[in-house]
Amino acid sequence: MKLPVGIDDFSKIINNDYDLVDKSLFIKDIIEDGAEVILITRPRRFGKTINMSMLECFFGSQNKQEKNLFYNLEISKYTDLCTKHQNKYPVIFITFKSIYDNNYQDAEKSVLALIASIYSKFKELVWDVLEQEEQDYYQNILSLQAGVVEIKYSLSKLSYFLYKKTKVKSIILIDEYDAAIHSGYIHGYYDEITNLIRGVFGEALKGNQYLEKAVLTGITVIASESLFSGLNHFKGYGVLQTKYSACFGFTEGETIDFCSKAKLSLNMQEIKKWYNGYLFGSNIIYNPWSIINCLNNNGELDAYWVNTSQNLLLKRLLGQSGTELKASFEQLLQNNSVAQPIEDNLIFPDLDRSNAAVWTLLLNTGYLRVDSTLKRRGRVIANLAIPNEEIKIIYEKIFENWFECSSKLSITHYEYFINSLKNNKLDIFEKILQDYISESGSYFDFNKNTKEQVFHSFFLGLVVGLREDYIIQSNQEAGFGRFDLAFIPKNKTMAGIILEFKTTGQSNELEKFANHAINQAVDKKYALSFKQHGIKDVCLIGVAFCGKELKLLSKNINL
Repeated sequence: MKLPVGIDDFSKIINNDYDLVDKSLFIKDIIEDGAEVILITRPRRFGKTINMSMLECFFGSQNKQEKNLFYNLEISKYTDLCTKHQNKYPVIFITFKSIYDNNYQDAEKSVLALIASIYSKFKELVWDVLEQEEQDYYQNILSLQAGVVEIKYSLSKLSYFLYKKTKVKSIILIDEYDAAIHSGYIHGYYDEITNLIRGVFGEALKGNQYLEKAVLTGITVIASESLFSGLNHFKGYGVLQTKYSACFGFTEGETIDFCSKAKLSLNMQEIKKWYNGYLFGSNIIYNPWSIINCLNNNGELDAYWVNTSQNLLLKRLLGQSGTELKASFEQLLQNNSVAQPIEDNLIFPDLDRSNAAVWTLLLNTGYLRVDSTLKRRGRVIANLAIPNEEIKIIYEKIFENWFECSSKLSITHYEYFINSLKNNKLDIFEKILQDYISESGSYFDFNKNTKEQVFHSFFLGLVVGLREDYIIQSNQEAGFGRFDLAFIPKNKTMAGIILEFKTTGQSNELEKFANHAINQAVDKKYALSFKQHGIKDVCLIGVAFCGKELKLLSKNINL
């Protein structure tokens, strides 16, 4: 196969005979959509840019001299539609995906440089029909001397200049429309960049008589009051909508067909485990970036879908979240689903005060999948889960890196920590755990009123590094009750581990409650669950917490 790794230019893919999954009927769907302005959101690297490039190649009158790029694709079967629309429009195609500056001043310059690059493409076409004042404006953009007001009018004016020359309304394609907003939120200039982008979009998309149709793609549906206030004939399609659900990413059938072309010895069940898991509308969708990279690496299964800026945002959101959200992630890491409210639109400042906004962002960015939804009192409640092995690895790395939030504890210390539990060096394990809670407990809101469930969730996050050696189970029935955590060794010569947690409001009762935890595990015969796994030795550990103080006791059992 000739795989288009990292290539999102549609004409380059066709002209160089790269293998691709035919998504050309997306063009038909766009034409038949009655909305004048269409917004489609999908996670990054799910084919947004290549689809937008495909729209540009199909609609763009500036592409008339190119060979017919669509002659053997599905869209070519609709001859009347192609005759009417193919290469008939001026197309303004702009992508904001490269706007990731650390401050607003640089971001504004980047936006201007981006618009200037679009202007340069059309200068030869429109220059002779421009009045002197219009040429001065045009040149001001090209020379990067334009101010904020000129930037805000830039796309609407360009559509006017193109109409003046061609007498045809423009199609405007805006790829990764929210990338600059994401960057602004992460780096602290959200209000300034939102004001700038709102101005550009408002002028170009609202009441623009030289606009035929606009298509925007991005990761999140940002609330209309933030960017699209007063916009008529606007329709947004998120990951929960059925329309366009098969246009981005690979469907199961497409994945099987594409993988079969590679002629590799592939285990499709493993492919599904690693890269499937998304439900967009009514379609099961695989991550296309990961599939292509997996095939390009001779079928090696790995976490290819990584991104520093997005993972930074994820780490920040999880780190700053309250105990309720952290507790929910305990369930997610155990391959369970959690029912959470999902917002139709996202307002970024809400991420600092609303769990619903956080769940919405994690779903839209591809870090969670939706299994099912229901409406409750006008709100969408979604059953959410971690999509696949690839995403679980990202979460595990974030939870491991929680050790870095303390200046005295490092990843090296973390390895020492989990190995002390694995090797039954519980005095070392207790000391490192106590040091960590003392240094970083406020990060997890630990106090004398903290519930046992919070410590349970906190601890489960810390021990993700043991997953290679143990099957980690949480809150499961065993003997005559439910244990808190169990570590079932994959090597049957190793000892199993059961952890039972207790909390108390009195520090002088820590040893008593730790001992109570051990006795509970013995009385309820939790260790019997290890017999079915062929494990003969089990270490029972009782941990009692009082705010940032703790006491650990243990008891070894031979089955």
